[in-house]
This record gives sequence, structure tokens and C-alpha cells, in this order.
Amino acid sequence: MKQDKQHSKHSMTEVELDTVELVALTPIHQGAASQPLSPYGESSTLQTYDEEIAALGMPLPSESEKCVLPKRRLLDNRALGIFGIVLITSAGLVAHQVASTKPAPEPVVAMEWTPLPERGELDPIAEMEEEPEPPTLFANPFDPTEVFELEPGLTKEEARQRVAEILLERARERMASR
Repeated sequence: MKQDKQHSKHSMTEVELDTVELVALTPIHQGAASQPLSPYGESSTLQTYDEEIAALGMPLPSESEKCVLPKRRLLDNRALGIFGIVLITSAGLVAHQVASTKPAPEPVVAMEWTPLPERGELDPIAEMEEEPEPPTLFANPFDPTEVFELEPGLTKEEARQRVAEILLERARERMASR
């Protein structure tokens, strides 16, 4: 019983660390910022990021496109989370702004009122409209089943002359197409 109480007070959780986190926890990596550089070149105790990764047994990521190994992270997970929250918040603010703005009211157009005419009065528009003249009809002298519809108000002689012009033009077109 005593062991259970003592065990519950000091519970432990194990977390698996990836290679980058292991490198960050190494004493060489933590002390690198506080140690001055040697005047004879690089310090023998300082290692580069790639050397530390290789020392832990993980192969180095290649720069080629076919490499499936993870590349170095530009941002850590915390920075990506903050960036995501900022993005979502700004999108929500924009959506709220769009939803809460009222559209501009449409301008009111004032129309003048005109009374309807009395039943006894004639419509001025109907007076202005005249009955259109019927077109002049003239039959083809060579084919009485063909009737030409010409401009209204032509005399018989003018209609005959107009039909003759139409037939001559038709004959010219047929000769040219042969």
C-alpha cells in the first residue's frame, strides 16, 4: 500500500525524442554558444549539425529530390502552431467583417405621376400610328407561281421595272457560278 502511494506521487512519463531533439540536448551542443572559438580554427569539441546527426547513426538528408529522409525544419512546431492560429483568427475576422456589413441602400427613384386618360379620350399614341401600306405584289412574267413583294406605293410600271432588274441580277449570278 505504501508503495502505491509513493509510486503515485512520483509518476513518470516517457517521451520518445527524435534525432534533432537529441542533438539539441547534447552537452556539446548546449555549451557551444558559451565557449569561445579557438584561434587555430574550429574547436575539436564543437561539431556541426550534420556531424552530430551522423554520430547518432541517422543518415544525412540529401539535397536531391529523390531523398526520402526528412530535411531540416525551418520552423519548429510551436512557431507553426502560432502561425496557424494567426491565420485562422485573421480569416475569422475577415469573415465576420463581411457578414456584419450591411449593403448600401438602393437609391430611391422618384417617378412622376401621370393620370390615365378618360374613357372618352383617344389615346395619343394610337393617333400617331398609321395603318402601314400593304406591299406592292407583282407576279414573275416567266413563272406566274412566283410573286415578288416590293416596296409599298409603286406603280405597275415601276414594279415591272424593279422585277426586271431582280431577274437580270439573278441570271448574272447563275452565269457567274458556272
